[in-house]
Amino acid sequence: MAEERLIPAVETVAEFKVKINGTDLPRSVAKQSVFVTKVINKISSAILVFQDGDASDGIFPLTDGELLIPGNEIEIEAGDPETSVSVFKGIIIKQSLKIRFNMAPLLTVECKHKAVKTSIGRKNAYFHNLSDSDIITQILSDDGFSDLDIESTNVNHKEMVQYNCTDWDFILSRAEANGNIILTNDEKIVIKKPKVTSDITLSLLHGATIIELDAEMDSRNQFTSVKSKAWDMANQEIAESTASDPVELEEQGNLAATDLASVAGPGDLYLNHAGSIDPGETKAWADAQLLKSRLSKIRGRVKFQGISSINPGDVVELHGLGERFNGKAFVSGVRHEYTLANGWKTHAQFGHTPDWFMDESQVVAPKAGGLLPGVVGLHTGIVTDNEDPDGEQRVRVKMPYINADDDGVWARIALTDAGNERGMYFRPEMNDEVLLGFLYDDPRQPVILGMLHSSNKVPPIQPTNDNHKKGYTSREKMKLTFDDQIKEISIETPGENRVFISDDKKGFSVEDQSKNKIITEPSAITIKDDKGNEINININGGLIKVHANTKVVVDAPQIELVDGAAHPLVFGDELLTYLNQIVNIYATHMHPGETALGLPVSPAPPVPPMPPATPSLLSVKVKTG
Repeated sequence: MAEERLIPAVETVAEFKVKINGTDLPRSVAKQSVFVTKVINKISSAILVFQDGDASDGIFPLTDGELLIPGNEIEIEAGDPETSVSVFKGIIIKQSLKIRFNMAPLLTVECKHKAVKTSIGRKNAYFHNLSDSDIITQILSDDGFSDLDIESTNVNHKEMVQYNCTDWDFILSRAEANGNIILTNDEKIVIKKPKVTSDITLSLLHGATIIELDAEMDSRNQFTSVKSKAWDMANQEIAESTASDPVELEEQGNLAATDLASVAGPGDLYLNHAGSIDPGETKAWADAQLLKSRLSKIRGRVKFQGISSINPGDVVELHGLGERFNGKAFVSGVRHEYTLANGWKTHAQFGHTPDWFMDESQVVAPKAGGLLPGVVGLHTGIVTDNEDPDGEQRVRVKMPYINADDDGVWARIALTDAGNERGMYFRPEMNDEVLLGFLYDDPRQPVILGMLHSSNKVPPIQPTNDNHKKGYTSREKMKLTFDDQIKEISIETPGENRVFISDDKKGFSVEDQSKNKIITEPSAITIKDDKGNEINININGGLIKVHANTKVVVDAPQIELVDGAAHPLVFGDELLTYLNQIVNIYATHMHPGETALGLPVSPAPPVPPMPPATPSLLSVKVKTG
C-alpha cells in the first residue's frame, strides 16, 4: 500500500453516542470521557465517565436512575453524528462513584462484552470424541451464544476434560493450543488463526498520521524451530513433533526471526508433556508456539487520530520508521479514547505477546503443559470399566465431582511389577474407590496409584498397632495371609481347603474341606481322615507305624516284603501258624538225605490235606520286629 499522509478519520467533530437497551442516551447526560479497549484473547471492555450529582441537594440522577444499572445492554458508536459506527457492544457490569475536593462528582460505568458471562464461575466437564472447535462451540452454545465464527481444528480428542476452571479460561487455553486467537470485537465471537498478509486495514506514516509510537524488537523470543515431546505408551518411547513455519505471515522489519534466534535463544525450543497425547495435538502445540514467537518479534503501540474501522486481528502498515521497523504489523489490540479536552484518539497495539495465557500469573511451568487447566494433587475416583477398547490395559474411572453420571476417562494402573507377559496382575473391581494421580497434572492422564478401604469398604483383616497380619483376600474370599507373629503363611479357600506353612510349628499342614489332613513335624508325618484314622511315620525312632482300629487293607496283584539284615520280618500269629504247618508237612514226608545221594526214596506215608488259606488269614496285619 502506498504511503498515506492522511487516514480516513472523521473530518468533522467526532462524537461518541451511547445506546442503552437500544435507546439513545439523552444528550443532557454529560459524558466526560469514553474508553473502549479491545485486545485479542481478552474480553472487550468499555469505561464511561459521567458528571453526576449535586452537593446542594444530594441528588444523583444517573447513579440512582435505571439507565446505567448493571445488566443493561449498552452500545457505543463513534464517528460523525450522521455516520457513526459501532465500536462496542456489551453489558454494564459495574458502577462507581467518586467525589473529590473541589470537583464535581463523577460516576464511572464499566462495561464488558457479553462473553464476560463465560469468565465467572469455575466448572467441570467431560468431552468425548470431539475436536477443540466442536468443544468450544458446545460450551459457548450452552452459555447462550449463537453468533459464532469458529475456525475448525483438526485433532479429534477421544477424551477432553474441563477441570475446575471458567469456560473462558478453558476455551482460551484450547484456542491457544491450536494457534488461534479469540476476538470479541462486536457481538460475534470469532476464533481463528492470526494472519499477516497483503490485506491492509490502515497505513500509518511517521511525520503525518502517527501521533505517538513505541516499538521494540527482542531476540530472546525467537527460535530456530520448535519441537514438542510427549510419551507414546503404545510404542514405549518419546514421540516428537516439529513445528512448521507459518505460511500466512509476512515478517515486519529487515531482520529475520531465524537470524535473531541465534543471538540469545536456545536455537531449538522444546515443549515437553509427560503424558500420552495425540501426535496431532503435539504438532498443533509446536505450530502455535512458533507462530506466537514470530508474531512477537516486534511489538509496540501506535497512536493516531480516532478511526472506527480498525480492530484486533487486522494488519496495519507502518512507514517512515526506518528499515528495522517498517512493514506490516499484526494488530493485537485497539483502544479508543474520547475526552472533552483531547477529542477522539485511537491506539493500536501491534505484535503478539510471547507468553501463553496459562503463563500469565504463574512462576512455575503451567500444569498439563499449558494445553488446558491442570489438576492439583491426588484425587479419588470410582471404577466404571475394566475392559480397555484400545488394549492399553487401562481402567476407566470417574471423579464424581466432575460428573457423577459420566463414565469418566481411562487410567493406567501403577503396579509393583509390570513387563512383557510378567508382573503383578491385580485390577480393581467395578465401583471400587481408587486413588488417582495425574501425569503432568493433566486431568486426561490419570494413573491409579492404589485402592482405598473405608468404613464403607472394610478390609478383610482389621488393623492393629502390632500389625502382625498382612495378606490378600479375593472377591470370593480366597485368602493368602502372612502372620509375622507366628511366622506362618496360610492359603485358604471359601470351601475350607487350607495350607499352612509355619516356622512356629516347624512344618506344614494341608487340610481339605472333608477334614482330611496331612501334618508334618520335625520327627513325624501324620495323615488323618475325618473319622480319626491315622497313618503315622516316625522318622527319628526308625518306626513307620500304620494304625487302624480294625484292619488295614493292602490291595495289589503282588506284595513283596523285603527282609532287612537288621530288621527281620515278624508276621501276625495266625499267618505264622499257617506257615509252620506247611514246614512240618514238608519235613515229615520228604527225605532230603536220600534224594541228595541219588538213592531210591522210601515210600512216604500219606500226606495230610493242606489247611485252607482263608481270606481272614491272608489279610492279617504284618509287623516289623
